[in-house]
Amino acid sequence: MNKLTFYYHSIWKLLGATLIGFCINACSNDNVNLKDDNDNSRGSLSLKLVTDKSVIESTAPNSRDLSDDINPLEKLNSLTVSDLSVSIKSVNGTYSQKWASFDDFPTDLSLSPDNYVLSASYGDKSKEGFDTPYLYGETTFEIKKDEVTTVNLTTKLQHSVVGILFTEDFLNYFSNYEVIVTTSLGNEFIIDKEENRHPYVTPGSTTVTANLTSPTGSISTYKIAEFETKSATHHQLMLDFNMSQSAVELEVSFDDSFDREDMSIDLTEFFFSEVSPIITTSGFTPGQEMFVHKTTWKGTGNNDYWFNIVVSNGIKTAVMNIESSNGTRRNYNLCILAVTESLVDMGILSYGIAEGSRYAKINLTDWIENLVGNYEGPDTQTSKISLDLTDKAGLSNQDEDISFIITLEP
Repeated sequence: MNKLTFYYHSIWKLLGATLIGFCINACSNDNVNLKDDNDNSRGSLSLKLVTDKSVIESTAPNSRDLSDDINPLEKLNSLTVSDLSVSIKSVNGTYSQKWASFDDFPTDLSLSPDNYVLSASYGDKSKEGFDTPYLYGETTFEIKKDEVTTVNLTTKLQHSVVGILFTEDFLNYFSNYEVIVTTSLGNEFIIDKEENRHPYVTPGSTTVTANLTSPTGSISTYKIAEFETKSATHHQLMLDFNMSQSAVELEVSFDDSFDREDMSIDLTEFFFSEVSPIITTSGFTPGQEMFVHKTTWKGTGNNDYWFNIVVSNGIKTAVMNIESSNGTRRNYNLCILAVTESLVDMGILSYGIAEGSRYAKINLTDWIENLVGNYEGPDTQTSKISLDLTDKAGLSNQDEDISFIITLEP
């Protein structure tokens, strides 16, 4: 692995697995005398049923998975033997019985001497989804007259699990994206800002594609990977975004279950096909006033406030304007290193801004915290930050107002 390292922390994650077994008809193998109404001798069944929820899994601790606040395998881990249905069929077809839940399985089941097939399951083999794990186990056994036959059966996950992870850089830049997981059955699962769970899919050929939206709203589709999923395996891949002055790349990292090298996809032509300087925002709506009450302020929390800048022809000038309701207005030339360093003390962090640069970012999160922390009232105070950019072709962004506005109240 190259940039982002995955840690293969468990081949069989048995410590995280839950193995719950119940024994019914807890009798010994001593001979018993069981007869039906026609005085025919029968045998008895003692069943020990276990659900094994272990998966082969590697993790990516350096990613920001949108499911950080949930367990992607929560449904699987919540299952117990009570959720399993049980079925018994004789090999010759003369007997067949099914119980919807293991809780309904009789404790005094007697059967005619014969060979049988016992199975237990949860879910549907052909049903894929975010909360549809399929567990199954099967074994054969023989019933002998006047004897107790003990049968041990373990059910295991038959589905694969596919997880899409994202880095901070990816999420900070792309305000709109769709990652599509297409399964061997032809089903599609869309991962975006609203849906972050990991789908359970039938093992087989699986394809991952991404629809990415550029700062101007144009959409392009990229094939990320095609691979074979395996049963009881949690496959995870991670998307990262990297932009330098000369190139834009989508970097894809795979965990060890893929047995393949990480890869990069060149997005340069897609992102630098625009002409005028482009400013987008993350964490706030440009021009929309943000109201903060000092007494109820709880901090920015996990939210980050960004200006994202793309300049196809390279930056010639970049000026930040900070205005206050007290009448002050200050202009900062961001192409001067000493100026950007002085803004750090105010909480404004700049990345990649320099003459000739084609991509840059500005983080306002700490500036907001400082602004609120230093506000004493009692008068309302409004501050506004805007950017004026020109490129080496003489084009500018000044035809539209992309600004951050915050109003502080006691």
